[in-house]
Amino acid sequence: MIPTPRLHRRLPWLLATIASALMASIGCARGPSDAADSSTADAAPPVPVKGVVRLEGRPLSGAVVTFLPPRGASYVGETDEAGRYVIEGAGSEGAPPGEYKVAVSYLVSAEGEPQRLASRSSLTGTPGMLTAKEQVARKFSDLGRSELKAVVGPQGGTFDFDVTREVPNPQEAKPREP
Repeated sequence: MIPTPRLHRRLPWLLATIASALMASIGCARGPSDAADSSTADAAPPVPVKGVVRLEGRPLSGAVVTFLPPRGASYVGETDEAGRYVIEGAGSEGAPPGEYKVAVSYLVSAEGEPQRLASRSSLTGTPGMLTAKEQVARKFSDLGRSELKAVVGPQGGTFDFDVTREVPNPQEAKPREP
């Protein structure tokens, strides 16, 4: 199967999200070189990290929030009906103090179903994930482009994010027939 242009563009991000979720759910072993480097976010025990995500001012339910440190595994959470999330990773709640790049992703299938963390973490692609389209602007949803950042202090922190929708790409729009 040859990926469609839209799937091809999302495939690296999708694979990174799945890998991050899997690493977060099973934990990651640290190698000898990591143990000596105390500058990584994983060096300290996790502290509580939570917040609220709003899409254009309204709480966003079913979004996946990813905290990515400069080195090491990512930490993820999923928003509830009120847009609240709690970050988890490496088998425990919270994240170590440090600086993080943050992404908020809200994938929705062609049937209108949000693709939550469980769907994204599945080893086999779910039908919803095959048709899912990102609803949040790339400047918030793409870890490579995200403008969102968080600095988690020694006591943890609350990080609220207000994001906007993805603006359709004019090149992908179908031309109108006369």
